[in-house]
Amino acid sequence: SERAGMAAPIFREEPAPHTDVVRMRFARLALALLLIGSCSDPSGPGAPQSIVLTGGADQVGVVGTAFEQPFTVTAYDANDRPVPGVLVTWAVEAGGGSVDRVQTSTDRDGRASVVWTAGRTRGVQRLRATAEGLTAVEIELAVRAGPPAKIQPLSASGIVAEPGSDLPQPLRVLLRDTYDNPV
Repeated sequence: SERAGMAAPIFREEPAPHTDVVRMRFARLALALLLIGSCSDPSGPGAPQSIVLTGGADQVGVVGTAFEQPFTVTAYDANDRPVPGVLVTWAVEAGGGSVDRVQTSTDRDGRASVVWTAGRTRGVQRLRATAEGLTAVEIELAVRAGPPAKIQPLSASGIVAEPGSDLPQPLRVLLRDTYDNPV
């Protein structure tokens, strides 16, 4: 109320400076947390149920050399989610050769890989990946001979003919690679 011509003070509640900025930042943070929470599964992957070959198939190797691509298996749970931390054991089962690591653990994407060097004999070679309690993965690939390194005569030696004339019998040779595989 006013008294004898004097104005009474009027009190208004003014927002503190930057209140709108703080409210906006809080709203953005709440939205971000909501989105993150809705996109992730808080339970994470379950126990591994299978391992599957997911890299390196359909290659042809050369004796005594590493395959061009590494071999990769992925561990999955019952809901087909990748499982990290699964110990995978690798073993060459047929054809000789070696792997760069006998055991690997799956990474955060559920993958474990090795580099396989083929054995010295051409033909089918086999690699096996196992994880405890799961069905093994068998990998069979063809391995071909390396480049020619030796010549083995197959026809009788001492064949003689005049220059420019036909030989009395054909010359026959067998080419072999460094490991004696026929080329």
